[in-house]
Amino acid sequence: MIVSLLFALAAQTSTSTHAAISTSTSANAAVFIKGELANAGSIRLIPKQSFIGVRLGALLQETTLFATIAPKADLRFLDDQLRIGIELPLNLEVYSGESAANEGEAKQGFDNFGRLRKQDYDDARDYMKILRYVTYGKKEDAFYFNLGQLHATTIGHGQSMRRYAANIDVNSTKVGAEVDGYSDYFGFELAVSDVTRGNLFGGLFFVKPGAFVTDSELLRSISIGASWTSDQKAPYVLRRGDIVGDAAAGPVIVDEFDVPQANTRAVNIYGADAEVKVYRDDTTDLKTYADFSKLVNGGNGFTLGMLGRFNFRGDNSLQLLRTRVELRTYDAKFQPSYFDILYELQKYQFISDENDPASTTKLDYILNRGDERRFGLYLEASYSLVEWFIVAAAIELSSEGDDKNLMLHAEIPWEFLDLFATYHQRSLDKLFSFDINDVFFAGARIQLFPFLFVNGRIQKNFEWDRGKFLGLGGYVEQLSYQVDVEIGFEI
Repeated sequence: MIVSLLFALAAQTSTSTHAAISTSTSANAAVFIKGELANAGSIRLIPKQSFIGVRLGALLQETTLFATIAPKADLRFLDDQLRIGIELPLNLEVYSGESAANEGEAKQGFDNFGRLRKQDYDDARDYMKILRYVTYGKKEDAFYFNLGQLHATTIGHGQSMRRYAANIDVNSTKVGAEVDGYSDYFGFELAVSDVTRGNLFGGLFFVKPGAFVTDSELLRSISIGASWTSDQKAPYVLRRGDIVGDAAAGPVIVDEFDVPQANTRAVNIYGADAEVKVYRDDTTDLKTYADFSKLVNGGNGFTLGMLGRFNFRGDNSLQLLRTRVELRTYDAKFQPSYFDILYELQKYQFISDENDPASTTKLDYILNRGDERRFGLYLEASYSLVEWFIVAAAIELSSEGDDKNLMLHAEIPWEFLDLFATYHQRSLDKLFSFDINDVFFAGARIQLFPFLFVNGRIQKNFEWDRGKFLGLGGYVEQLSYQVDVEIGFEI
């Protein structure tokens, strides 16, 4: 708490303080906007104002239809700096096409009418989903705190953890936490993926030595940091039953929640980095950095990068541009951004061939791939015409061709209409393949009256299917479509 108060006070004077984006001339002249522009990795829309009410609607997951009732509250305090969201989602089964097909009679699809979706609250940890978010500030503010399930997580420049998402398995809900603090002299970033387990976490600490001895802006901007990112219980080998007949492998053993069981090891990635701000004026902020990361018992990677942030102000408009360029070299037994959007799936099955019933874990795959050192490139750009739209794109390329990834994102944040769509394509081979290594989130929120909103959502998630590969088991895609109305009142 003492540290939090110190950083909150520092936020009042630090030159790196970020204010809420505004298009007024006086406000725009007062602050240079530097934070993330796009919410790539977020899975749900959040109301712009405090709202208390209930969601009523329908959820379609593959061939099963549910009725949704969800009392909720989204509250904002301290000039929107503090935001709290709680919700109790209740999905009641209406009709199951799978049950009807299995029984060979259409009316059998109603056999479980009114039953609560069993996977939603079959684990005590699932009750954490009631807490959607508690957030103070924004990423790259002098002080930032987030406890919730809606956002992706990045540590530092993203060399070990970039846009990690804990909730891509439709049957599992994890509530994670992030705490960042920055001052003119030092700073830190801390993150844990699941506050009920604590095995996957990341941390970064940095110091600005020049800030203690000089007034030179260039020397004061130099920072030196160290990081540690870890999964203390990373699956290494899946546990399987006996091989039956001519099967390629035995069936994967799962627990009562359909979570694959595995022999585990600790994944530890240690890093060191340095950065310096090479140029800044009223419209431009350029920072260059170098990162070295080491996967224990694996390989290492080195990155040179430049982050550019640009503000273009008109009489009645504000345009923001954020760019990142990285040159990489790394061992085969290392992967940049190891903890990424698909880690929660790939830690069990790193799927390079969808027809292979014996896909290995991500850790096993990385530690046993070829010996050739790789050279890579990472490019990212996001653009915002403030209060009108935001677009973002990122691409990763490597000399060996097996670490190619794509991210596309768009938002429309209008007063009565919110839209967003995010597409992650891992193992990029053909654009918009929508295969097992792709993730897609999209949502819309329309205000019809002060007390009435209409929401729509599409998600491409994953779940474990015991019956895949004739009973051997494996992850399958799970498409969800949801439409509902929110009835309540804004505060």
